[in-house]
Amino acid sequence: MAAPLAGVSNFSPQTIAYGLAVLLLGGFVKGTVGFAVGLVVVAGLVQVFPAKEVTIILSVPFLLSNVIVLKEEGVPSRFLRQQVPFIGALFVGLVLGVILLSIISSQVLYLLLAAYIALFLAISQDKLVAYAEKTGLSVGSGLFAGLLGGVIGVPGPPLVVHTYIQVAEENTEFVAGVSSLFLVAHLLRIGILASDRLLGVRGLVIGVLLTIPIWIGVVLGVRFRDYIPDRRFEQTIKVFLAIIGVRLLMNGLSL
Repeated sequence: MAAPLAGVSNFSPQTIAYGLAVLLLGGFVKGTVGFAVGLVVVAGLVQVFPAKEVTIILSVPFLLSNVIVLKEEGVPSRFLRQQVPFIGALFVGLVLGVILLSIISSQVLYLLLAAYIALFLAISQDKLVAYAEKTGLSVGSGLFAGLLGGVIGVPGPPLVVHTYIQVAEENTEFVAGVSSLFLVAHLLRIGILASDRLLGVRGLVIGVLLTIPIWIGVVLGVRFRDYIPDRRFEQTIKVFLAIIGVRLLMNGLSL
């Protein structure tokens, strides 16, 4: 594959500023609600940076963003011990997803990202949460989350819904629980990418550097979580993601 992301000098100041703003926003969302950093950052950065390289390199800051959240909230050890079936299925899905990443075209990747955002917006509705409580969801959700994580770097919707069902409406427990599962997912994904030589030392270094604005956003999000009306904030993010989703769909269809 091509070298991960060109040097900073190859991008305009406006492009760099846009990238930093997207990373900061993604971190802020992560710190506030515990997830959606991948939705915001991947969907935002692929507008101006190579899609495949972005989804690979962002595995590093995504992993570290969860470490930052868990440092603030604490590690939910009991919750993690209950997630063995989910984590096992997640690993299988990640392996399959990384295999697809190696052969998939950029246009198909754009369409997958657009579909991923649409799926997230759909399953955020309350009536679909009840459906997700059916028997066997844990393994199915883990497999699907792994596939998404392997292909586009963000295991997102199934992982979030699964965690919500497990910990109900306790905000702090939910944020810690979902962040711990995301941490496991990204650890597995980085290991698979490294073993397939898709993520090297240069990619790791770039990923660590990209973590800095995400870290700032996470800290701000955690601090301001109690002061931001959840409903209004969630609606704003959904509108933002819907606009990006339409743009990605157009890119995938070459419109």
